[in-house]
Amino acid sequence: MELLECLPVNLDQPRLLEGREERLARIEKELAALRERQDVLFAALGFGTRTRKGDRGTVGELNDAVLKIQDYLLRTSERLDNILGTLKNHRELLEKMSRRVYQTGTRERIRLELDIMKTTASVLALNGVELDEGVLAEIDKLKATTAKEDTDILALRRLKEKLDKRFDGEVGKFDLTAIYKTRNRQIAGYR
Repeated sequence: MELLECLPVNLDQPRLLEGREERLARIEKELAALRERQDVLFAALGFGTRTRKGDRGTVGELNDAVLKIQDYLLRTSERLDNILGTLKNHRELLEKMSRRVYQTGTRERIRLELDIMKTTASVLALNGVELDEGVLAEIDKLKATTAKEDTDILALRRLKEKLDKRFDGEVGKFDLTAIYKTRNRQIAGYR
């Protein structure tokens, strides 16, 4: 009997086990809730259940998409800068030409109008509008004709009127207002 007296006997042992079981059950519930939150988070990020460090999910894909959009916007802004620069040069050319028109004769006026047509075709081409190649060739041919001094002025006017109708028909195929509607407000000097 002395041996039993030497062993520590705890009469509260069943109570300690009950407390441990309650704590263990609470910890298991918290762990289950944590796993559920982790599963929801992984599903939102596009990761699988066996995700390893370095795997790419939805966030990585979104990051790649944002980088691609940034590159596209950079290229587009450079293109718009080129277009705006061309429009500015076109405006300056028109201003110079309008000053010259007041001081020139019919032959020079026709030459100036042909220059304006050619420049307008270039600006339209920058915006993706393709005109008939024959119109551009006809502009060049008529411009070469105006340089000749022996050309009849009435014949030049008739040829110019025909070219005007053809050019207006080509340009009339496109809704220029829709093309330039949003851009006009952003171009300095254009109202």
